[in-house]
Order: sequence, then structure tokens, then C-alpha cells
Amino acid sequence: VLPGTYTVKLKIGDKEYTNKLVMVHDNSNKLFSEDDAKQQYAAAMELYHMHEQLYTLVDSINAQQKMIKDNMDSVKKGSAKKMMKEYNAKLEELRSTLLATKHKSIFADEKKLREYITEDYAAICGQECRPTNLQIARISVLNDDLKKGQSAYQKLYTGYGEKTEKTIQEEKSKVAKSKPENSSN
Repeated sequence: VLPGTYTVKLKIGDKEYTNKLVMVHDNSNKLFSEDDAKQQYAAAMELYHMHEQLYTLVDSINAQQKMIKDNMDSVKKGSAKKMMKEYNAKLEELRSTLLATKHKSIFADEKKLREYITEDYAAICGQECRPTNLQIARISVLNDDLKKGQSAYQKLYTGYGEKTEKTIQEEKSKVAKSKPENSSN
């Protein structure tokens, strides 16, 4: 964190303890100025926000895949089923470029965008110096990769997602219309 005054809250049961914490820059370290710390913080926060954006993107992909899975059996039309399967495969292909999907152990066995963002975030946060030119350039590359993923998802959604959602709604309305109404006398 940057130098400043922070509020620390600790909740235990129904009790809450609050205190102020003053963080100061260590001026004795001549190799890590306050300006260096600000640049380090800015780079770390940029990577942090990229993680949030990546999570949102992957969550959208997962939601579309769940919708397909949950409704595949209710769709009767063969061409619609084929489209939904194709859409799901393309979503999975995109998802596998964003995060590790092959696990042979409890660890990520492959590096994808999420792992690269995490790796750079940890490197920048764990050093007491300003981010290097290489790290700054890497952030830019990772950000471009994230934007490409977001763009690819939007293109897929426009091409398949809207049609899939419409097909599912049509199938649900057909089922609802075919059910007899309960009449009580």
C-alpha cells in the first residue's frame, strides 16, 4: 500500500474493533523512492483490475455454457442443437485461452492469461523497486490479450448467444402453450 492513514476493522462475533494505521515510506532505502512506490502501486493495481475483468469475462462464458447445458435437452430442432453445441465448443476454446483448463495435479499444469497476470502481479508486489520497463511492457501485452478475449467473447455472443437465447425462449413458450390450463369449478 502507499503511505497514508488507513482504518483497520476487526470483527469478532458481535464486537467490532477499529483503529487507525499510519503507513510511512522507509526513506532509508535510497534504491526505492516514494515515487518508485507509487509506480509499483499503479502497476500492481492495473494487474489487479485486469484480474477482475478476466473474472467477469470467464463468469460470462461459464453462464453461457451453463445455459446451453441446462437447456440442450429441451431444444428439439436439430439445427438449433447443432448451433448450441458449436457455440459451447467455441466458448470452451476461448475459455481455455484465458485460464488453465488441464489439471493433472492440484496445480495449474499450463500457463494461460490468468496465470501470466498472477505471475506479473506477484513479481511487482514482491519487489522493492519501481517496475522495470519489461514489466510495464508485459502489462501492456497482457492488457491487449485480455481485450482480444473480451472482443472474441462479444463476437461469439453476437453470433451465437443471442440466437441461442432466442431459441431457448421459443422452446419454453412452446412448452408453456402446450400445457393444458387447470380449470376448477
